[in-house]
Amino acid sequence: RYSEAEALARKALQLDETLLTADHPSVAHDMVELANIFADERKFDRAESLLNKSLEISKAKLGAEHPDIALTIHSLAEVYLAQKDYAKAEPMFRSSLALAEKTLGADSAQTMSDERSLAELLITQKKYDEAEALLKRALASDEKLFGQKSPQRARDLEALAALYIQQNKKELADPLLKQSKEI
Repeated sequence: RYSEAEALARKALQLDETLLTADHPSVAHDMVELANIFADERKFDRAESLLNKSLEISKAKLGAEHPDIALTIHSLAEVYLAQKDYAKAEPMFRSSLALAEKTLGADSAQTMSDERSLAELLITQKKYDEAEALLKRALASDEKLFGQKSPQRARDLEALAALYIQQNKKELADPLLKQSKEI
């Protein structure tokens, strides 16, 4: 049903461009929504173009340090990651994480999402120590925000266990998997 979603997103973008202005923050938001659909459809060139245009508008209208910019940068990083362009994805994830942490705080949902995404990328690059630190930070934040028995904590425990399994550290992975199953 991507074609329906794409058509609706295009219509929203066109309406906002008509009713507001082409450089309005709502237009930039609509561009991100459409770009994310393009990314899901693997239309990466279109997604990248829209995300860059959205970034340009958002920075001009909202300033360089706005939470919306972190979300757009994150989406752009995801486009690069999907194409296995790690050299472009990594600095974008780092930028998104730094901006989310600065504007929303260390325990915000966006910051934790950025930590997990960067950790996943680092794992693919076998940068295990830094990935582990990020996953542990996300786990600590989720425990603080959602408690010991939350699905978010279970997800983080599984991600950390998967990292240990990838490094042949079964003795570290097993207790985490057990904790996750108990949730």
